[in-house]
Amino acid sequence: MQPDGRVSKAAVAWYSGLGRMRFFHDRQARREPLKAQPKTRKMRILELSARAVSENSISQRMCFACGGPPSTGAGEHVIPKWLQHKFNLFNERLTLLNGTLIPYRNLTVPCCEACNNGFLSQIENAVQPIIERGTVETQDEKLLLGRWLSKILIGFLVKETGLLLDRKRPDSGPMVPAQFIEELQHCHFVLQSARKPTTFRCLHGNLPFHCIFTKSPIPEEIKSSTSRQTFSDSP
Repeated sequence: MQPDGRVSKAAVAWYSGLGRMRFFHDRQARREPLKAQPKTRKMRILELSARAVSENSISQRMCFACGGPPSTGAGEHVIPKWLQHKFNLFNERLTLLNGTLIPYRNLTVPCCEACNNGFLSQIENAVQPIIERGTVETQDEKLLLGRWLSKILIGFLVKETGLLLDRKRPDSGPMVPAQFIEELQHCHFVLQSARKPTTFRCLHGNLPFHCIFTKSPIPEEIKSSTSRQTFSDSP
């Protein structure tokens, strides 16, 4: 996502590549009302993922990462605060799918305290040095970056499921239908792989996605406040 709200070529390529993967799960379970999970039972990662992307979870504004009850706080910042401060985005605005603007600082999604302060925080801590350095040097770093981009993509779309397509017409429905997030379970599973050691075996490589890096023009106001960084694969 560019500072002015435009989606970069890299993000489009990212979504298109992931769109070829699907994980199958019980569709009937997704249509049933949400039930509280017994505290003594640990849910499997695929169950967490299926619950989180279900239409019920999205419609009821449950935690976007696990589908459980969210915290009462602000939720998870889709664009992390450390990145907003680094590029002076905190008071800037980006363009949503319907053409309206939203401040970066308000781009949050429902999240529970365990996910926010747990594996999501670990992802942010792990990816920050990569962003600071400006290069992706290993396969493990590609996976770290993939998890982080998965969180951002899902976060943007989950946010837009809760915003009207046309504010003047309440019957216009949301920008993104809640049921559409189910189509991103493959992407959500990449995010969930941060919860425990995960090995991917794919036909086209060692990871279920490709990282494509492109150079994008940087607005002058950002150039003046920070040094330019371009992502690239190291040889």
